[in-house]
Amino acid sequence: MLMYMEVNGKVFYHILTISRYARYWKPGKTITYKEENNFLIYTRLAELTKRIEEVKKDKPYLLENLQIIKKAEKVYNGTDDFDIFEYIYESKQQLGILINRVVELHNVTFGYVNLLNELIFERVRYNDFPELPSRLKCAWLCDKQQVGKWWREFNARECKKIFKVEAYGKVIRADRSWMPTDISPVKEQFSLATEYWNGNLNPTTKSRLREYLFIGKLKVIEEIEPQQLLKYRV
Repeated sequence: MLMYMEVNGKVFYHILTISRYARYWKPGKTITYKEENNFLIYTRLAELTKRIEEVKKDKPYLLENLQIIKKAEKVYNGTDDFDIFEYIYESKQQLGILINRVVELHNVTFGYVNLLNELIFERVRYNDFPELPSRLKCAWLCDKQQVGKWWREFNARECKKIFKVEAYGKVIRADRSWMPTDISPVKEQFSLATEYWNGNLNPTTKSRLREYLFIGKLKVIEEIEPQQLLKYRV
């Protein structure tokens, strides 16, 4: 099982998703985490809710595509005449809209999967490892060797910054590669979550993602420019 480690000034890296809390992250500032909400996860939840609302309210494109398909059927059956150039123009317009909607639906689906995985991992922690920190209520950290990998792992659409910090408090290290990124059978997900909270390394992958769940105080040392990640590449 994972065990807390006491740290007193140990250096870590934190990738911060830009939100209203970003103004507190400045060199010299101290940020305290006392089992408070993980802002990254809650920011993603808010983003997922927004995307769902956008998809729900924008239905006309389905009807417009249906109308164009019906027009094509009439032409094929010889019951309608039309301007081929106008039809191609309309079709290309609607195809572009449809492709954008497919991307939006994919993002919504990915958000749902991510949220479901987090809730399953939290359920296992709550039932079987209650003494360990919640992924939903902690500060997330990584080490120097993997900060570049984590930067690339994060969603490219997210606005984010990297900070070098000194940690004073309690921390556990886990292997993030246990958490699936797709839809897996629930029983299998519970098994993976148990492996994660037991602190085991994932033997099925060479691309492990070490992460640290932290409770305590973080002293902000400096902001790291993304260009500097090249020297941390692994």
